[in-house]
Amino acid sequence: MNYLITGAGGQLGKEWVNYLQQKSIDYEAFDSAEMDITDAETVHKQITDFNPDVIINCAAYTSVDQAEVEVEKAFLVNRVGVQNLCDVAKTVGAKVVHYSTDYVFSGSAEDATSFPDGYPESASVNPQNVYGKSKLEGEQVLRKSDVDFLLIRVSWLCAPEGKNFVNTMLRLGSERDLL
Repeated sequence: MNYLITGAGGQLGKEWVNYLQQKSIDYEAFDSAEMDITDAETVHKQITDFNPDVIINCAAYTSVDQAEVEVEKAFLVNRVGVQNLCDVAKTVGAKVVHYSTDYVFSGSAEDATSFPDGYPESASVNPQNVYGKSKLEGEQVLRKSDVDFLLIRVSWLCAPEGKNFVNTMLRLGSERDLL
C-alpha cells in the first residue's frame, strides 16, 4: 500500500511524513509549493503519476482570523482543493483521509452544556465564521464524491514544531510571569 500526502510542509503533514518514514512505508509527499491542490491539472498529473492507494490530505487554509479577509482563498483551498483531490482519487481508486475542524459547529455555550465530552458525529453543524464554513463545504464535497474516505475533525494539532496551543503556551510561559 502506498500513500500520497498533501500539505507535507505543514505541522500535520510533517508528522505523517515522519510516521511513514519510521515505518518504512512507501509514500510521496508534496508541500503546497510542490502541489497546489487548487490547481486541478497539477493535482491530476502528480497523483496519477504516483497512483497512490491512499491520499492523506493535510493541505488546508487554516488561518481562522485571516479567512474573514481572504474569503475566496479559504474556499478555494478548503472546498475546491478537496474537490480536485476527490476527482483524482476517484480516477485512481484511492481512498482519501481528510482533516477538518470543530469550527464546523457553532461553539455556543449551549453546545458546551449539551456535549460536555465533545461533539458527536451526529451533532448539527452551524459554522460561525468563514474558516468553519469553508471547511464544512470541503466536508460536503468529500461526502458527495463517491470516493472511499475517512473524515477526521480535530480541535487542536500539537507537534514539536509549528504554531499550536502547546508551543504557544510554552513560549508565553517563558515570556511572562502570569498567563
